[in-house]
Amino acid sequence: MLNLKEIDGLEITTLIDNYSDLLLADQKGVKRFKAKKGSRAALLAEHGLSLLIQAVRGEERHTIILDAGWTGKAIAYNLKVLEINLAEVETIVLSHGHMDHFGGLERLLVLTAKKIPLVCHPDAFLSPRVNLLHGVTKVTLPSLEREKIISAGAVITESKEPYLLENAFLATTGEIPRLTTFEKGNLNMYLEKEGKLVEDLILDDQSVIANVGNKGLVVISGCAHAGIINTIRRAQEITGQEKVYALLGGLHLSGAPNLAYVLEQTVKELKASRIAKIIPMHCTGWQGTHFLAEAMPEAFVLNSIGSTYYL
Repeated sequence: MLNLKEIDGLEITTLIDNYSDLLLADQKGVKRFKAKKGSRAALLAEHGLSLLIQAVRGEERHTIILDAGWTGKAIAYNLKVLEINLAEVETIVLSHGHMDHFGGLERLLVLTAKKIPLVCHPDAFLSPRVNLLHGVTKVTLPSLEREKIISAGAVITESKEPYLLENAFLATTGEIPRLTTFEKGNLNMYLEKEGKLVEDLILDDQSVIANVGNKGLVVISGCAHAGIINTIRRAQEITGQEKVYALLGGLHLSGAPNLAYVLEQTVKELKASRIAKIIPMHCTGWQGTHFLAEAMPEAFVLNSIGSTYYL
């Protein structure tokens, strides 16, 4: 059993997501980004994800970043506009080795201006990864290059197992068992080995979890390639905590295969779990987000870059 400590609360700020809306109003437990008076600075959206996660217990506070978006340009710009103090960041966690999550990593590492732990699954470095578009067109995906990120300042910890972070205030799920029958993963993702394509199960997919006292687990997903229900069950199994208070991040409900096979059953399972807060991002997709908003209106919160959640 993972010895994850109960904490008093989480503060999570969206640094990168697919969506930006400067007109969203603050609401209970959510502070929205507002440009300063006279400033022309907005925030840059891109197909990717990055979250600043701060865990608090009494006077003790720990800060990590999950993922770094796609380009590096957006993460650097948004960090400046949001006035994020990177000196407080103790660890970077990589949810998996896809470009929309590691693309800005090298730039982020340089900006921290220090050696910093990077926690990831060993398979994050797999190469070459291939997307077979429509089952026909072969697209070779960019790969995470170990030497480049080490040169930029990363001190790499590779772990397939759950990994405690920052005095056990947070943890990774580690590799997530694929147990549900309806979560199919990415049906068009492959690895190229000796000239042949073999299915890429994206075993490096992992999430960050916290246990907030008197509330329950908070599950923070990068993309949920393992299936978000599998991810939640993994968090419950390794912590011994059944109650899930909040779910946020990419839920990978976009795209025709997921809409056809996954969405309805996933929402049914999420409703049954009585999650109090659900904040879909990134690869959840418009249709998946809309479906969740209709199915779970009291729990649903619309995300936008620069939003800070107090959980």
